[in-house]
Amino acid sequence: TRATLEHGYYDLCERMNNEIRRMDGHGQSTIHGGSPFYDAGYTDAVGTNAKFNFPTGIATWFAPYTPNDIFVADTNNKVIRKLSPGGAAVPTVSTLKNTAPWSPRHMCILDQQTQNTNPSYLYALGYNNGAYAILIINLSNNAYQVKNLPSSSSPDNYGIGFKYGGGWR
Repeated sequence: TRATLEHGYYDLCERMNNEIRRMDGHGQSTIHGGSPFYDAGYTDAVGTNAKFNFPTGIATWFAPYTPNDIFVADTNNKVIRKLSPGGAAVPTVSTLKNTAPWSPRHMCILDQQTQNTNPSYLYALGYNNGAYAILIINLSNNAYQVKNLPSSSSPDNYGIGFKYGGGWR
């Protein structure tokens, strides 16, 4: 999964390596968050001192004149993590929301207004004991709700995205 950032950079989830990597337009990559030794774990910290456990989804918000926060679905830890660059080359990793018992997967960010400079909602596909749901987090107050999907659903049948003019599919 990747999130495109301005200036030709991509942020990628390395699920099996428990890392978030930043890749430039020339194919060079650096670890942006997570252990360089592929260690799975749960630690909020700066850069390679942070630990993830099977990160599977990533989303970012493009806000003019501000550093972009990056949101990561840390699936096996059952949390949404936030990487905040804060003007630094190496971001600080913090926990945005504990989603237990749901394991977050694919994500996107949705804004209520197309002109808004702050994101409104983070949507993640969640999984718990054979059931799937859309996890909705209000980014202004971290309120959290679950919208259950039909019991016959499979994560392979769903992606999360948004279309111009609001709504999601």
